[in-house]
Formats: sequence, C-alpha cells, structure tokens
Amino acid sequence: MVGKGEKVHGGAYPSKAEIRKSMRRARNGPGLGYLLDSCTINPSENEALVRYALDKYKYLSLAPQHPKIGGAGLVGSCEFPDGYVEEWLRPGEENLVQRFDPSSPHYTIGFFIASLLSDLKIPDSYLRYG
Repeated sequence: MVGKGEKVHGGAYPSKAEIRKSMRRARNGPGLGYLLDSCTINPSENEALVRYALDKYKYLSLAPQHPKIGGAGLVGSCEFPDGYVEEWLRPGEENLVQRFDPSSPHYTIGFFIASLLSDLKIPDSYLRYG
C-alpha cells in the first residue's frame, strides 16, 4: 500500500511495502531481521531499498555475509529528472551486501543479497507470561 504522499521511483515501491510488513516482525526481538534478495541489478530495487530500511528503521544494521562470493554494492545516489535524489549505500556499507552482475567473472544472472539484523531490545515485561 502506497503511503500518502510517498514518491515512487525506479519501481522499488512494492518492495518498500514488503519491508514495512517485515519490520513489524523484526521488532519482536534482537537478532531477528530481514533478508533482502532480488533477481535484478537495478540499484533502485537493491541499494536504495537497503538505504530506505536503514534510515527508516534505526534498529536495523547490515550483517556480514558468509560466504562472500558476490561483488560490492553501489555507493552514492542518483538524481532523477524531477529533482528527486535516491540515496544508495554509504561508504563502508558496500562490502556488507552482495551484488551479482551478469558481466562479472562469476557467470551468474543479475541478483542482489543484503542481510539486515535488528538490535531492538525488548523490555523483560513483554517477555513475561501471566
């Protein structure tokens, strides 16, 4: 569901809605999170979604991935003709995601993987029953 007044660029909107739904579950405790994977190399559907999640949900962080086979993510931003600036990864975050580009030596289709973990602390009072 599109948020009122939310701009949609690069086709990434449906995934933002999925992230919002998943974050309701991620709030259930530390160590829970969200695996963002896509079968595209479009930064609007990859790095921009990671940036959206990290900025919107401050309790999330990128987790290292093992094994690390793919290439680094894209750092920076893109300005659209209407003036909207889409933010991507920030320096230091690029090696915490995996980008598989069809032009890479790994001979793969294009896809992307990012692992986001919650460090949200749940008060003990919420964990007690009865």
